[in-house]
Amino acid sequence: MAVACGGLAGHPQIWIYSLCIGILYAVSMAWGAGVGRLRFLKSILAGVLLGVGMTGVLLVPMVELARNSVRSEISFPYFLTYSMGLAQLPLILFPFLSTDLSYSSLQQFRWFEVTGYIGFVSIAFACVALIERRKDRIVTFWFVMAVAALLFALGDTTPIGKLAFTIPIYNKFRALGRHLFEFAFAISILCAHGIAAFQELPLGRRLLTIRRILAGLAVAITSTALVLSRSERPVVVILPCAIFSLCGCTCWLWAKNPSVGRSLLLLLILVLDLGHVSYLIPQRQLISKSLNTRKPEDLGKFEDTL
Repeated sequence: MAVACGGLAGHPQIWIYSLCIGILYAVSMAWGAGVGRLRFLKSILAGVLLGVGMTGVLLVPMVELARNSVRSEISFPYFLTYSMGLAQLPLILFPFLSTDLSYSSLQQFRWFEVTGYIGFVSIAFACVALIERRKDRIVTFWFVMAVAALLFALGDTTPIGKLAFTIPIYNKFRALGRHLFEFAFAISILCAHGIAAFQELPLGRRLLTIRRILAGLAVAITSTALVLSRSERPVVVILPCAIFSLCGCTCWLWAKNPSVGRSLLLLLILVLDLGHVSYLIPQRQLISKSLNTRKPEDLGKFEDTL
């Protein structure tokens, strides 16, 4: 049902990405399956085939009509549109970046296409998982997925972008920055494992671990802020630093005593951390713009046929 709903959602790019990650996850988990590796993989294959088969009502005409699409043949430059550049990596920590180090104005890059902000609380506890559960196969898998997704999102900034264009079907998609959804998903799972690992640690180990992680993040954020302060408005740099300070203090309090009250406070801060970005991004990029309701000119040649 998950495979079918993903396909019937109507956006094949995200569906293909999800299928690839699901299949890779199944293969990596097969070696520890209690029912046996072969039986486990057969069940996974049957589920995927059934799910894909249920999408036939949409998939068959989509493949047929794709030959009439303006994207039936995609050039390498078009394939790379809306991919992330190294200069846009600070968006992961500073989500309101109005310019980056390679462009002169906001209008020259699609800011909301390459924003991968996942919150400071998520990053902190993902680091906990990498330290305390680094030998766990699931943690290793999602760490590799997070790194791979980020490398794919960078497009031709790394050699992976050129290699990816040689992959059939995959090279029909553009906007490599959309791999950031996989990056965010992987960090979310690592964050959950980090919190679970934290609850099993003695108090002294918890405080030592969180102290080291927060100190490392503080150095990274401060260093990046100093560089960005040369070209950015003060609020772009100061607001994330203030949010990080609030998140860091809450994580420290929770680490000292993960009681119900402090857990609720941590959840509230997480909602604030992610929510302030989720609220302000649409305001800035979408709500302030009038919707374009004109019919695309490309549709004119299909009207008689329809």
